[in-house]
Amino acid sequence: QPHHAPPPPSSSASPPHHHVLPSSSKLNEAAAPDKPVSAPLPPIPSFPHFGNDFSQRTYTPLYNAAMKVHWESAEKFLRSHPGAINVRITKEMDTVLHIAAGAKHTNFVEEVVKMMSPACLALRNKRNNTALCHAAASGVAKIAETMVNKNRDLPGMRGHKGMTPLYFAALFGHRDMVSYLFRVTDDEHLTEEDYVTVLLATINNDLFDLALTILWRKPELATLRDHNGMTALHILAQKPSAFASTSSLESWQRILYPLIRVEEKYKVGFPSGLVMSDISHTNQVSLYLLEKLWCVVELIVPGIKAVHEKKTMHMQALQLVKLLCEQVSSLEDSTIADLLTHPSQPLLIAAGFGIVELVTELVCSNPDLIWKVDEQSRNIFHVAVMYRREKIFGLIHDLGAHKDMITTYKDPTNDHNLLHLAGKMAPLDQLNSVSGAALQMQRELLWFKVLSLFISALGYFLERM
Repeated sequence: QPHHAPPPPSSSASPPHHHVLPSSSKLNEAAAPDKPVSAPLPPIPSFPHFGNDFSQRTYTPLYNAAMKVHWESAEKFLRSHPGAINVRITKEMDTVLHIAAGAKHTNFVEEVVKMMSPACLALRNKRNNTALCHAAASGVAKIAETMVNKNRDLPGMRGHKGMTPLYFAALFGHRDMVSYLFRVTDDEHLTEEDYVTVLLATINNDLFDLALTILWRKPELATLRDHNGMTALHILAQKPSAFASTSSLESWQRILYPLIRVEEKYKVGFPSGLVMSDISHTNQVSLYLLEKLWCVVELIVPGIKAVHEKKTMHMQALQLVKLLCEQVSSLEDSTIADLLTHPSQPLLIAAGFGIVELVTELVCSNPDLIWKVDEQSRNIFHVAVMYRREKIFGLIHDLGAHKDMITTYKDPTNDHNLLHLAGKMAPLDQLNSVSGAALQMQRELLWFKVLSLFISALGYFLERM
């Protein structure tokens, strides 16, 4: 990313969702750090494998049984072919356990694991992935638990490009799997880089509750970079869907949104507790009854649960931002400047997307950021005008006398000010937020008129002074 505001949010800016396990080849090609982690890989157990066409045809019935969840057929084959349970039966050198785990067949996996020794569970395929790596990518925590209960060393065994099963789970956005593997993976098996990549993967997949859990355990991760130089703030700045200020709600959802109760587990600077967003001075009985009432309403009224989940995500994202900003503000000024400038500027990116919460928290925790500019000498208010983010531009009224300096500032290279930016056409996504060419033109004229009055009045005042 260059050091200026991003292009307008589009569908490509939305967080990826991985709900279906990809094929074995796609799993093996999953995104991974460019450099393998430094921790050494455990030795690969020595098991037989067969690569010729004859042997592959021999084991086709076992493969089909695993894919179709026919345990009776698989058991019959395994009893008639001693040792077949340890054989790599595909061109990718997957065992029957790899196949069943990747296909999310819980009961089948349980039966296979019963027939295998703990050492057999550590068998790797062509890409160095154990069956637990496939299970982690599939997202079925019960499958992973079945394997780990028999071999406690599996969570620490790295797969393709040195990735841990925990990272596989975070990469594909499986909340339950990440939570389970985070508990059973020994800290000694995870490097600092592992924790950073897992943290950023959870944020990228909207698993903010898990990201908060990781940060509360290891707050130093808040300011660490991944192999691309990205921090948690850089990732959050590109996720407008995670925040209330940039989230689209239907009319009926906007009515219900402030009334829905959410549980606030991580409140920065305060002990854990329950929060009722817009209800105060109620006793414990009322809170309890209201909680039960909402539970019933969520079951009866379609769509209530979705609004509750969205509000929960918004609150968790805001808590995450506060926690990150708290950690950043504790650094030296020079370190903060470098962190929030390279490889891009989270403040300006967030301003371009219209994320008021992130911009506000960053500026409140580091007031000097208000003067940060990009390569074209544009600050957050220039970016707000460029991308027509009225909520961001509205923050200028909180600056007092400083707003005069910002409003009258001219680019030294071309003598342009905010009016020149307002005179340029708005991004298409902002234009299309209003239907009809006439209304679009009206909105553009309104932007220009407001800024004209603002700057003209200020200019007149300065001349009189």
